[in-house]
Amino acid sequence: MRMTKRHYWLTACLTLVMLNAFASNTQAGETKPHQQNRLAQIGENEMSSTENEAVIETVNHYLAGLQNADTAKEHLEQAFYSSTNLHTLDGEGNLQFMPRDALVAYASSGELPSHEGKILSVEVTNDMAFAKVHLNMPDRHFYDYLTLLKINSGWRIVSKTFTTVMK
Repeated sequence: MRMTKRHYWLTACLTLVMLNAFASNTQAGETKPHQQNRLAQIGENEMSSTENEAVIETVNHYLAGLQNADTAKEHLEQAFYSSTNLHTLDGEGNLQFMPRDALVAYASSGELPSHEGKILSVEVTNDMAFAKVHLNMPDRHFYDYLTLLKINSGWRIVSKTFTTVMK
């Protein structure tokens, strides 16, 4: 649909009204009460450092769960939200879903090959975080992108997307 001059000006006017309303609500750095906690979390380096450490602790639970079959269940349930799905592609490029409990069962079975796990990066924004993890196995590399949310019980992995690179 082609915009007429009238539609263009109407859209422009509505945009200006919305911007003006937004600007008047946030003049001179004022924030609404519901915004203050979130802005404090983002703006303070000490809070950011504490949150980074908490996210790293959660990711380390994940890595520990993959290292020892005897404690896998405990660590992985501490790291992942209960209904988390793991995502990857099969050999034909189709999306595959695996529930968290399948990972817990596999890691607890003792069949997971010995490997090295390493956190490559962590980024925290307010109540969400992202971590990139590398697992170096004898015949392949796994790369995980983990999305975490800070829920009532603390930081939990709510999504894991991974790929495999053969050596």
